[in-house]
Amino acid sequence: MLWEWRKEVLKYKREERWLDSFWKPQGKIKWALIYPNAYSVGISNLGFLFVYRILSEIGSIFVSRFFKWKGFPPLSFEEGRALLEFDVLAFSLSYELDLPNLVAMLKEGGISPLRKERREEDPLVGVGGAFASLNPLPLFPIADFIVCGEAEESLKEIADIFLSSPKGGKRKLLEELSSIEGVLVPGIKERTRRRWIEELDVYSSGAPLYTSLNEFGGALLIELNRGCKRNCFFVL
Repeated sequence: MLWEWRKEVLKYKREERWLDSFWKPQGKIKWALIYPNAYSVGISNLGFLFVYRILSEIGSIFVSRFFKWKGFPPLSFEEGRALLEFDVLAFSLSYELDLPNLVAMLKEGGISPLRKERREEDPLVGVGGAFASLNPLPLFPIADFIVCGEAEESLKEIADIFLSSPKGGKRKLLEELSSIEGVLVPGIKERTRRRWIEELDVYSSGAPLYTSLNEFGGALLIELNRGCKRNCFFVL
């Protein structure tokens, strides 16, 4: 099955043209960045691509992408590694209908979707994205931590805590994560303020790669503005 999966994925890899080289073979923390939908959808999500860029630029973090492949278990797009080989499973969740996919990918990867049933040695499960920011409550039984709002700044703070490896196991690590504004930790910290970026010019506004297999007919994605001009109350 692994060979069949590699053959399928190779068709997508061949179409990727990176504007910068980010991939590295190893790191102190192994971080799975997961979009629980098809490759063409995930690779069209600028938030997902921005997070990949930020994590890849942190020297001690090894990050690999995951997408949902019909007929195959979840394996990392870059090397074909299983979910259980990673320290952190970070899901980018934009839409309600992707939540069942998130649950299915955890089960297919040999990890309980319910956080209270997971073992001490299992990876920590984090969730970010529009869904997590607008309505995190449905994620409380699933996620070990939830990132609310824009992740550009809080993500680096989260990475620093993982890299510092506080003693005391998962519980201590989650307590440290709960100190970050914009991060919810079910069972420890269940209210927070959403995190917003004040100076967008500090961060890159374009996708780090081009591929003809995205949902926009191969367009190179660039962020021209962020947010709703009507200032909708539910995103404040």
